[in-house]
Amino acid sequence: MEVCAVQLPGRESRMGERPLDDMGELLDGLGPAVAEAVDRPFALFGHSMGARVAFELSRWLRRRGAPRPLHLFVSGCPAPQLPQPPPLHPLAEADLVRRLREMAGLSPEVFRIPGILDALLPVLRADFAVVENYAYEPEPPLDHAVTAFAGTADPEADRAQAEAWEAQTSGAFAFHEVPGGHFFVQDRLADVLSVIAKVVSPDS
Repeated sequence: MEVCAVQLPGRESRMGERPLDDMGELLDGLGPAVAEAVDRPFALFGHSMGARVAFELSRWLRRRGAPRPLHLFVSGCPAPQLPQPPPLHPLAEADLVRRLREMAGLSPEVFRIPGILDALLPVLRADFAVVENYAYEPEPPLDHAVTAFAGTADPEADRAQAEAWEAQTSGAFAFHEVPGGHFFVQDRLADVLSVIAKVVSPDS
């Protein structure tokens, strides 16, 4: 397997670029880049906001007759057809920081070292806006397989919300529950990768 990571504006080497806060604008950049880059069978994986982006990217590729993934892996994200929780992106800074602490996805140093959080907050607020301003539009189910992951103690996406992804595919569906909270992919990365490797293996 070759891993091809997506780096959105506002991150790492793209820190100087404006972070995107709209799903349509994000897909307008990401879709053509992926369609041009893929030259062999591929799968998509996304966690949390990334799961929603990967799902909409699959539909974007289908609408345009572009190469489509063999498999979609979604992690830590409720199925898109479900009601969405109250938005976080409009919160005042103090309230948003409190919620970020509760989600426990950022290193403790982020909250202690001056300047780091100030640089990250616009990107994180934009990430939340991508999902929270997004309006799900029903389309026919995807025809490729979907695998959903959920953390056993994830307050953002419980088992039922993750299993509801089954409605988004006419192909095979699988669900895997992994010990941990919302960022179980950090603590139990080996478990998640093991599932993915078995699914995409040519011998599977």
